[in-house]
Amino acid sequence: MSDHPDIARQMAVLEARYEENMKTLFTLVREIQQSAGDTKTAVTKMEGRLDNLDAALAKAQPTLNDYIEVKHKIVGAGRAGTYIWSGVVAVLSVAVFFKDTIFGWFSK
Repeated sequence: MSDHPDIARQMAVLEARYEENMKTLFTLVREIQQSAGDTKTAVTKMEGRLDNLDAALAKAQPTLNDYIEVKHKIVGAGRAGTYIWSGVVAVLSVAVFFKDTIFGWFSK
C-alpha cells in the first residue's frame, strides 16, 4: 500500500505531461490551419491576378499585332537604308578617289 501514493504521483505527472502535449498539439494544429487559410487566400488572390492578366492580354492582342507589323516595317526600312547608305558611300568614295579629274572637268 505504500507504493500507491508513488503510482498516484507518477500518474498525476504523466497526466500533466499528456495535457501539456495535447495543448501543444492543438496549438500546432491551429497554426497549421491558419497557415493553410493564408495560403488559400494567397492562391485565390494570385488566381484573380492571373485572370486579370489573361483579360488584359486578350484586349491587347490587336495592339501587339500592330506592334509586330510596325516592327517588320522598320526592319525592312532598316535594310533599305543600309543599301542606300552603301550606295551613297560608294558614290562618295569614287568622287574622292577621282577628285582631281572631277575638279579638272569643272575648272575648264
